[in-house]
Amino acid sequence: MVVTRSMAKASSYGFKMLQGDLIATLEITGDTSEPCEDVVDRMYAKFRTNAAKVIFIQHAVTKQPCLMYKVGEEIQMESPEIYYFLSWDAAFSSNLNARRLLYSGPLTTYSNNGQRRELRNFIGGQLDGVCQTWNGAGQLVIHANLHAGKHHGVYRSWYDNGQLKDDKEFHNGEPCGIHKKWYSNGQLHVETKYYAGKLHGLQKQYFDETNWVEIVYNMGHVESQVFIGCLQ
Repeated sequence: MVVTRSMAKASSYGFKMLQGDLIATLEITGDTSEPCEDVVDRMYAKFRTNAAKVIFIQHAVTKQPCLMYKVGEEIQMESPEIYYFLSWDAAFSSNLNARRLLYSGPLTTYSNNGQRRELRNFIGGQLDGVCQTWNGAGQLVIHANLHAGKHHGVYRSWYDNGQLKDDKEFHNGEPCGIHKKWYSNGQLHVETKYYAGKLHGLQKQYFDETNWVEIVYNMGHVESQVFIGCLQ
């Protein structure tokens, strides 16, 4: 598909993430790519212009004014390479270094066309809580739970066709319980058991409906292995 990114005159305002945790409010005074045809959500799409004026600058986390930059200065470039967003929230999440700033709260990132891409929750700069990922079509493909930067709880992923791909469980970063993985056609691929972070018990790996291998683990060590079906 050919994507049209024509430039046109605009008289609007936008937001841009600067170095560190600074966000600038811009008056868009030059040509802009806002008329582009592949936008999913205008408020979260990334646009570009070749001229803008700095109206206001503030710290993204504390939202306090910043006087380090010259407010009211016109920014001009020969090519349209000043990127900005129509939403303060989109600019906030576009380049925030959550770990360095010890940020706490949700952070959603978007593709250039405004399609939601990732949701991350932080506490003190560490991933903590629900984390999700969507594909280019807007379908949920990963749902995970984390605590203090480690997987903790249920982890699920899906193929682009909507078929469940992985169903796992973790405790403080270590796998536990029953883990399952499917092929994209819905057939079970692997079923595994974990205890204290190690493979323990019976694992089944299916090649098709009539051929599979059964492996018995004892705290990570293989005790036995049996092929079922024609694969001997």
